[in-house]
This record gives sequence, C-alpha cells and structure tokens, in this order.
Amino acid sequence: MNYEETLEKIHGYHAFQKRPGLERITELMKILGDPQDSLSVVHVAGTNGKGSVCRYLYSVLERMGYACGLYTSPYIERFTERIQFHGGQISEEDLIRIGAQVFAAAETMVERGLEEPTEFDVVTAIAFVYFAEKKADYVVLEVGLGGRLDATNVVSRPLATVITSISLDHMAVLGDTLPQIAGEKAGIVKPDVPVVFAVKDENAARVICETAEEQNPKAPVYDVFGTAFPACAKVTAPVVKKLGGYCFTSQILGYTYSTMELSMTGIHQVENALCALTALELLRQRGRIFPQSGEAWEKAVRLGMKDAGQPGRFELISQNPAVILDGAHNQDGVRSLCLSLQEHFAHKRILLVLGVLKDKALTPMLEELRPLLETAEITFLAAEPENPRKLPAKELADAVKTNLGVDCGFTGDWKTALAAVRENGCDYDAVVFAGSFYLIGSIREGWRKDDEKSIAGV
Repeated sequence: MNYEETLEKIHGYHAFQKRPGLERITELMKILGDPQDSLSVVHVAGTNGKGSVCRYLYSVLERMGYACGLYTSPYIERFTERIQFHGGQISEEDLIRIGAQVFAAAETMVERGLEEPTEFDVVTAIAFVYFAEKKADYVVLEVGLGGRLDATNVVSRPLATVITSISLDHMAVLGDTLPQIAGEKAGIVKPDVPVVFAVKDENAARVICETAEEQNPKAPVYDVFGTAFPACAKVTAPVVKKLGGYCFTSQILGYTYSTMELSMTGIHQVENALCALTALELLRQRGRIFPQSGEAWEKAVRLGMKDAGQPGRFELISQNPAVILDGAHNQDGVRSLCLSLQEHFAHKRILLVLGVLKDKALTPMLEELRPLLETAEITFLAAEPENPRKLPAKELADAVKTNLGVDCGFTGDWKTALAAVRENGCDYDAVVFAGSFYLIGSIREGWRKDDEKSIAGV
C-alpha cells in the first residue's frame, strides 16, 4: 500500500454517519496495546483558539529541547500536517506502516462483531501509536469535535486539560446553547488533573467549574480571564499591535513574562497566548517541565512564543496588496477576523472572498461583518470550497445581499476566485480569503504554486 492508497483507506472510514462515542476508539486502542497510556499529554479543547494554543505549547516545549508530538485538525494542505513530531510532519513511510497496523486492528474489531471505527478514530490511533514509538516527551493533543465523546478523550490521565473559547458551532452535535456546548468541552476534565480555561461567558464558565468540582478528587481550576474566579493571567502594559504580530507583557500565576513577541496577528492571539502561558506556567510550578526557573526558561518561552505560527489564521501570504487567509468558519471566528481587519485596515479598500460549508450557521456569521462595513470599503466575492458539503456561491452571494444589504459577486470554485484575485487584487489594499479551511487550504496551495511558476519563469 502506498501513500495515496493509505490516505484513500483512511478517508474510506465513515466520518459523520456514526453516533459519537468512545467505545470504538477504546476498543481500537486496546487491540493496539493502549499506547496512549504511556504519553504525557496536554489535552486542549475549545470552539476557537485551540489550534493556536496548541501551537504555542508545542513551540515552547520544543524550544526547551523536548521532543514533542502535536496532533491537530484539520490540515491546510497536506494530511501529514495533522501529526507532527519534533519539528517535522509524520513521514509518508511511517504513515503507511502505522496505518497498516491500525487498519488491521480495525478489521479485528469488525471480525469480533464490533462497530467499525470512524475516520477520526483511525487517525487518532495512528497518532498515538506514532508518538509512543517515538517516545515523545510530551504530546499536545487537540480535540477534534466537542470533547466528552471525542476520540482524543480516550486519554485517561493527561498532565493538564485546557479549554479555550466557547461559542456556537457544530450545534447539531454539541447543543444549541453555550452551557450545553461547554458541558461537551468540559468532558475532557479528569479527576485531580488541573484544568485551565479561557472562557468569557459566565454560564459556560460555571459549567466547567461544576464539572471540575464533581470529579473525585476534584480537578483544580485556573481561570485565565477571571470569569468565575480571580484571573490568573493579566496583561500589564499596552499591547503593541503590528500586522506581522503583537507584543505584550503579562503576569501569569504571579510570574512576569515581559515583551512576549508573537508572529500571529490579532488581539485574540494575545488571549490565546495568555491561555498557553498559563498552562506552561502551571506545569512549571508543578515540576512537570524543566528548567523550572531562570534564564533558560524565559529564553525558551520567548523564542517559542515568537516561533509559533498557525497556518490559515490571519495568515499574511503576500504584500502589496496584503493577502490574508483566515479560517473564520463560525461566528466567533468572523468576529475576531473583523476586529483584526478594523485594527489594521480601517478606511481601506478590502476584497473579502468568502466560502463556507452549507451546515454552518450563516446568518450569525454574516451579522458579525456589519461593523466592518462601517469602517472599511468592502467588496464581497463568494466562492466555493472544494468539499461536497460546500454552500453554492450563488446562495452565499444571495445571503450576503439579504443579510447585509450589499451586493456580492460570485465565482465557481476556488480556482476561479484565485484567478480573479490575481487579475484584480491590486485594486485593493487588502485581499482576504475567509471561511472554510477547505477554501483556505486550496487557496494557500494554489497561491504558492503560482508564485513558484512565476519565479521559475523569470
């Protein structure tokens, strides 16, 4: 079986048709020898921000000299982005070899009359086997969907659990209120395992605290923003805001982190960084990572935070005009995108290329764009992600007109949209591709290949 055949086999497992639950992944990991039990895991859930928090954690731990694993989703361009170790992606050879082990275990389940695992179950199992083989010092583990019934929750004893923002997304699965969604996210909380949460809604925060209190023994809670308890993190000086990243000084659990430079843009990235720093400082104070103090610690944190990058999150891929990719695929994501655009492109001309999936709550997402219309000159263009669940561009354009009262052009697939931007993008100060990661990933790859062709032709 080659790489392409391995990917085809992985994608052949059902992704959405099966009921959520841990029974499949539990049995699958048991057959494989429960490699996840040997790993030192920081488990991260949340609606938005969890990917960036994972990147900060991974980058700092790597800068400290640890060999770390990183498991995230979705990928932007290559499937192997989802499973990374010690600064590199899983090799095609390792994916093929470990994939075969997991496929065999899945077949054993079926032979025993058990339900076949899902695609996410299989990918998660591949990651656990890979990290255990590599003897990873730490694994930063991002939840796929929700938390309580997510395949990553087969980890029974993480070093810490982290919950980032709570907002409305995947409501058909997780619930249609913030407390309901918070309850699903809080499902990763474990007895006596500290939980760091960066949640601004009081009702959602209360659910997390109650879940932690119900554990036996109860899980210690660390409230980043002070929503339910006194804040354990605060910014102590004005944030320096630049398009290429922000800089801030903060106090985290009594320890001062001065002039932390980020390569990721947006005030929400400062909040994500505070969440990650809280988890790191907590582990340091508990003696779970070394060095516990001194110059080496501060250097590693400073370099790691600056190194961290998250593809497709207000990612600047070109200048003059600025071309930005942002996977703003839900209401909170669009809100954060608009705040960043208002900070850096107020009173400028912006071409906003949107592409979304049809199962998203579109109206609340579009409403978040309304303030941007008052501070910048926006031209809308609807495009279609490369995914069977795509919302047709014409329907998206009509929804923009209905909800915002402004015209919206529309193209066919992402290639047509990319060609249109290549031809007319210089008419704008910024071009922003936003919405589904399926759109963002295609544009990112297509833009890079176009540049490579241009350079080759010089």
